[in-house]
Amino acid sequence: MNIEVDDDRETAYCEIANALLDKDLLFASAFNICPDLQREIIRLTVNTGHDFPVEGDVVDPFWLGVGLTKIVNLPQEFKSTSPSFIEYYCRLNERFYWEWVQHPIVPLVQELLSPISRFFLRFTRITVVLQKPGMHLWAHRDLVPGETYDNLQSEHLTFRGDRKLTFKGSPAFVKAFPDIITDSHSKQNYLNLKIPLSTDPYSPGAPFVIWNGTKISYSSQNQLFFLNEALIEHGADKVNHFRGVVFVDGFLNLRTWCELEKLPVRVSGLSKMDYESEGRG
Repeated sequence: MNIEVDDDRETAYCEIANALLDKDLLFASAFNICPDLQREIIRLTVNTGHDFPVEGDVVDPFWLGVGLTKIVNLPQEFKSTSPSFIEYYCRLNERFYWEWVQHPIVPLVQELLSPISRFFLRFTRITVVLQKPGMHLWAHRDLVPGETYDNLQSEHLTFRGDRKLTFKGSPAFVKAFPDIITDSHSKQNYLNLKIPLSTDPYSPGAPFVIWNGTKISYSSQNQLFFLNEALIEHGADKVNHFRGVVFVDGFLNLRTWCELEKLPVRVSGLSKMDYESEGRG
């Protein structure tokens, strides 16, 4: 599909939103979260959250977060490794089982997930992640180690390329889990459920996806939504308030999945993607 904006901008935006839905790349659900609850989850996260370690002592500067679930059967030899680091890469590893942690945000999220839980066999990694004010979140993909993808540059990086490779994750993860082979990501259609969060009820922030070289700004309008983590890159431009999502990973129930009502997101802007400004020129 060639993405062009004609004189009827809103019509063009609607066509793009519907195309993203039709291709299972980005779509909202009929389940929503009220602004007051968003602000309460953000307040609790700001008060109790932590920076996310990328590897070792290195932290991700963009995010503040709280993990709401943990792996129950993580082997003892890996427990000294950063839990956030291991849990992120193992979020769709079928050998691990997960349980809720003790945290005041947990019952709030459990209630939100209750009506949509019938579309999942089980949940795995559930994490609140807030984009810090004034921080730009670069375009990226979230891949699963052990899965083979058609468009990689390297087996250790998520950037797009023209090679069919098995993604292995970071070198440190490979040392811990050297022989993972899986198709769990593709079985989930590469989809991740997200619960939107913003301290400003009139601004969800500035999230975007990249499709066919075009940067598409969007909002789910307080609806829980699904994003394809592998086939499109995603990120968020900086804003002056806390915004983010609750990441909800899990195994889809394919028997009930066809009953999920899928709705288009609201597209609010288009621009040509500038990879140089993303640090990738």
